[in-house]
Amino acid sequence: MTINILFRALYNLGRIRIVAVLFVLLPHGIFAQTSPQKFSIIKNNSFLNAGEIQQLFQATAVYGSLQTDSLRYKLARILQNEGYFYPAIEMQITLNENADSVMELRLNAGERSKLHSIQVTGAVQDDLLLMQDILAGSAEQHFSVALVAATLDEILKRFINSGYPFAAFNSRQVHTGPDSLHVTVFLEFVKGRYCTIDEVAAQGNTETKSYVIARQSRMLPGTVYNQSEIDKIKSRVMRLRLFSEVSDPQYVIGKDAKGILIIGVKEKNNNTFDGIVGFMPGANADEKGYFTGMANIQMRNLFGTGRGAAIRGITHGC
Repeated sequence: MTINILFRALYNLGRIRIVAVLFVLLPHGIFAQTSPQKFSIIKNNSFLNAGEIQQLFQATAVYGSLQTDSLRYKLARILQNEGYFYPAIEMQITLNENADSVMELRLNAGERSKLHSIQVTGAVQDDLLLMQDILAGSAEQHFSVALVAATLDEILKRFINSGYPFAAFNSRQVHTGPDSLHVTVFLEFVKGRYCTIDEVAAQGNTETKSYVIARQSRMLPGTVYNQSEIDKIKSRVMRLRLFSEVSDPQYVIGKDAKGILIIGVKEKNNNTFDGIVGFMPGANADEKGYFTGMANIQMRNLFGTGRGAAIRGITHGC
């Protein structure tokens, strides 16, 4: 039996998401066309508890057989995503002694399949060696979409931290073995181009010099793309205490195929002035009055260089 599952590894500037869509073909039964008023679980042999099944029932706000088939589909999808590929789901709508329509459910998840292996095509020998221990670690575990997703996520992290931010997996098929309890996942690996950071550009800085932000990122020209290091840049730039916001760095391919890392910032007011001034009149008609005051000036971004300066002054007798 072949179960068609679409695995797509989406990579977006270091933020990996694994999306799994399970397509299930279910037979459509013939049920009464009245909307069931109550729900009763006659038998439940699965990891789902009664409350979770009840919530699924309440979420299917359609009528008659459509509601029944919708619930069947949701239950089958949840079970199959956890490796229960052959669940027995029986439903019928009956009337109780009060003439209320009741949907009765008998659920048997069946035996859970195991992940036999993940087979990867499109990868050279060195790439397969980089994946080998991760792939071996997932073998013979109970199958689940989450297990496959976590395995692919761990593999992709190795590549995006080694200069390949566009590495991805394209799905092919998922097969069950002769005993129907062992699953083999077939995927195609696309490594993508090798990337370096040739330039660090700043956006949103109106006073701070761009080189100050680039220097704080600690990314020298020609640095190999490494997402784990790029993730540290935001906190590094914030430590300058010159910005109210720093966005996650964005990586783009510019002219001449150069890799550019863009860091967006929002500057805050970095200069403060505190002062007080007063006039002290003379003690008598022959003594002149005078001004007195105190000033405290702080500049944390002097001429946009990130350097600070502080001026304090007290004056008497002006």
